[in-house]
Amino acid sequence: MDIDSLGESVIDQLVSAGMIKGVADLYRLRMEDLMSLERFGEKSARNLLAAIGQSKDQPTWRLLHGLGVFRVGASMAKELTSAYPDLTRLMDASKEDLMRLSGVGEVIAESVTLYFSDPVHRELMVELADLGLTVRSIGPAGADMDLPLRGKTVVLTGTLPNYGRDEFTALVEKNGGKVSGSVSRKTDYVVAGESPGSKLAKAQELGVPVLDESGFLELIKTD
Repeated sequence: MDIDSLGESVIDQLVSAGMIKGVADLYRLRMEDLMSLERFGEKSARNLLAAIGQSKDQPTWRLLHGLGVFRVGASMAKELTSAYPDLTRLMDASKEDLMRLSGVGEVIAESVTLYFSDPVHRELMVELADLGLTVRSIGPAGADMDLPLRGKTVVLTGTLPNYGRDEFTALVEKNGGKVSGSVSRKTDYVVAGESPGSKLAKAQELGVPVLDESGFLELIKTD
C-alpha cells in the first residue's frame, strides 16, 4: 500500500501479535496497539499511524497496485484507473470491456476479472472504502473525472492547423485520453490533419472513426 515506516519487519511484528490479518486491519490500528510492540515508542507509533492515515488519500492506481492483483504492476494500474477512475466500476468490468483498453491483453483482463470475481476481494474493496480509503478519483473541487476521452486511445496523423503534436498530446491527456503512435483495433479515434500518412488508410481499413481538427474539438467540447 506504499506506506512510509511500514517495512517487512513491522508487518511481521503486527502479524505475529495477531493485530492484522489483512490490509484492512492496518486502518484499525490504535496508538496503544503499536506501543505494545517491541521497539515501538510513542514517536514511532505516531509516525506510523500518520503514514497510514495519509495513505487513505493516495491515487487510486496506488491502491489497485497495492492489492497485489496478478500481473498488474504500477503502469498497468495507472492504465486501468485511467479508464476506470471508480474502482467499484472496475470490479464489475467484464473481460471484454478490459480488452478494449489500449495495452490490456487477454491475460491481464482475465487476471483482473478473476481477482474481482472472488467475494473476499469484493468485500475487501467495500471495507476499504468504509474505512475512508479513496476508491474513486475526483477532480478539483470534487468535479467528476468522467472526462470525454476517459479510457480512449487517439492517434494523430498529418499536421493540424492549430495544434502541434505536443500540444495535441497535452489536450488529449487533459481530457482523459491517451495518444498512441500506431493504429489498431483498440484505437478509438484517428485525428487526421494535412498530409496524413499510412495511419489514415489503416484507420479506414479497420473502421476506426476519423476526425479532422474541428471534429475532434467538437468531440471534447473545447473552446
